[in-house]
Amino acid sequence: MDEFGHFGSIGGGVCMDAWGVGPFVVEVGKQSFRFEDSDRFGPSIINKNGEFKAKQPGERSPFWTAHRQWRKQGRRTKDDGVTCIYEGPKPTFYRKVGRKNLIVEDGEEGGDFIEIQSSLKETK
Repeated sequence: MDEFGHFGSIGGGVCMDAWGVGPFVVEVGKQSFRFEDSDRFGPSIINKNGEFKAKQPGERSPFWTAHRQWRKQGRRTKDDGVTCIYEGPKPTFYRKVGRKNLIVEDGEEGGDFIEIQSSLKETK
């Protein structure tokens, strides 16, 4: 058993794996996703009855960024033990220099891109 409730056993020609823990709920904007999380297989979206949904989030779903941040930040939950606590990814800050964008501060995957306005006035 690992640190997050995962159990696995191999023997007698059989490989058995049990899911980690859950359910958890991660909220992204106005959307919420109920899921179970496995250290080996990753998350799986479930319905309110605890059954796996046939359709899982697409690769561009905001769920993946939220889940990645939640795991990276220690899998914290509110007192209910279900609602995930996480901070969104850090944004990348950039400044326009002529026709190019100059990265001022690198952010994290899934973070916004924020333009920093130059405080110096250009003289002609």
